[in-house]
Amino acid sequence: NAEAVQWFAREALPLIRQQRPDLRFVIVGSKPTEAVQALGRLAGVQVTGRVPDVRPYLRFADVAVAPLQIARGIQNKVLEALAMARPLVCSRPAAEGLHAADEIAQATADGPADFAAKVLERLGTPPLASHRAYVTAHYSWESQLSRVGRLIERTNHPAGGAGNPEARGPRSRLIVYSSLFPSAVAPTAGTFIRERLFRVATRLPVVVVAPQPWSPLDWLVRLFRTSFRPQAIRHEVMDGIEVLRPRFLSIPGVLKRLDGWLMAVCTEPSVRRLHERFGATLIDAHFLYPDGWAATRIGARLGLPVTITLRGSKDEWLIGTDRERFLREAMQSALHLFAVSDALKQDVGVRLGISADKMTVVGNGVDLEKFSPVDRLQARTRLGISAEARVVIGVGGLIGRKGFHRVIALLPELRREIPGLLYLIVGAGTTQDDWRGRLESLAREHGVDDIVRFCGAQLPADLKWFYGAADIFALATEHEGWANVFLEAMACGLPVVTTRVGGNEQVVCRPDLGIVSPFWEPAAFSAALKQALEQRWNRERIIEYACSNAWDTRITQLVGVFEALQPLAPTGDRPEPIAAPANAP
Repeated sequence: NAEAVQWFAREALPLIRQQRPDLRFVIVGSKPTEAVQALGRLAGVQVTGRVPDVRPYLRFADVAVAPLQIARGIQNKVLEALAMARPLVCSRPAAEGLHAADEIAQATADGPADFAAKVLERLGTPPLASHRAYVTAHYSWESQLSRVGRLIERTNHPAGGAGNPEARGPRSRLIVYSSLFPSAVAPTAGTFIRERLFRVATRLPVVVVAPQPWSPLDWLVRLFRTSFRPQAIRHEVMDGIEVLRPRFLSIPGVLKRLDGWLMAVCTEPSVRRLHERFGATLIDAHFLYPDGWAATRIGARLGLPVTITLRGSKDEWLIGTDRERFLREAMQSALHLFAVSDALKQDVGVRLGISADKMTVVGNGVDLEKFSPVDRLQARTRLGISAEARVVIGVGGLIGRKGFHRVIALLPELRREIPGLLYLIVGAGTTQDDWRGRLESLAREHGVDDIVRFCGAQLPADLKWFYGAADIFALATEHEGWANVFLEAMACGLPVVTTRVGGNEQVVCRPDLGIVSPFWEPAAFSAALKQALEQRWNRERIIEYACSNAWDTRITQLVGVFEALQPLAPTGDRPEPIAAPANAP
């Protein structure tokens, strides 16, 4: 993680070198950023870039350091260091999810001074056989598969005996199938899917298959777009949930109509092996194409019913293209469909000829533990924002459809009427596109670069401070299914200004929650921003509405549908191999 490495080199390493100027700092990892390469020009710092085998570096290291500040689930790099019996110093996020162990607890550090002290303390420590024994006992593949086997056995034969129907556990066992899912290399990708999944997993057994697009040409694209298709580890356990990431062939920019077929063919073996030891009863896919289409083909081969969740613009954009027929095929083949908003149900499902009875609307929820009001003055002090400023915030990926460029274009006129105006843009580019440079240039062209602040991607624990420092939330989005950020902002007490597209009106459904403006009418949106900044809002009522959309009610509805579908699941003979699309080149 480049930011973590820079933090360690800037904050902790100087403190270490005050006592041990002879130490070398070796940064081992994938293609380094410019900032990390710059570190390599410092005396005593070496940057290796990607290496075929990290073991020689760990074998000769005195101390392994994992200063990751963003982590969810078990980090392989921490396990690798422990497996090599290296003395370890790591941040608490990097150790998240590990079994309790004295060695690990003692190795965690909370700040630069603590990091420096613990690194110095561990210098000269001999190899720690207890570290290797700990990893072997808890995280070897044998131990992980044994745990999964025990879980399956407990679920199939809970207390009371397999012959007692009243004592049986849940009938549904889900394979969640989605190429958009968070990982260490893309921690913010598909967080809304993860949030739903992890809550469903508290009630039903769940595993994840997250296909990764890949081609032998990807390295060429990365010469121009360094963040293109980062490859996550193939297998990990996140919060106790097994996640597989098999690769599938996808040529950048061409043959996209083959993505569904290639995804199905390339990932079916992984799904089959997982199903054989997990005993799934249902595949729960997200997005219609290519994921949903591929899942229905795999499900037919394995005799598993499939549900698909329609999630917004990724599905809508394909209507009217040569992939529209795959949308229809996926919906027709699925046992049941979910949509995150009624607008999406009508605009995609019903519009393409699917019966409304086959679709259930289940919106996304909001995590009230992560998103809650904070003191406005404290938030602004924390972020270096004047108490008198009038702050507009937008949160999302820095891509065209989110509409940050539309808001920037309105700022010159708006700042003349609203003194002290400040626009916070929170988010980063995606693996498909990154508009940050374009947005920065646009702000300079309009002469508003002094009031536009790019805040980068933020962890949920930190994001509430950005919401808390703002007066209103604004997103001039072009397409949307159900925008989680609206509920997050509302849970922090912010009214929302957005466009009348997708499910936005279903989320911002009352005038006391915000203003929904026609798309795209610049004068109307500018007037809405001005009105929202000047209006006195009942923020307690906004928070109350967000609380009524917490995840608990959503998950109860989902699990109820999953369980009700089990008696409807079809059975039959195994079909022929997955056929390529007609007229495929």
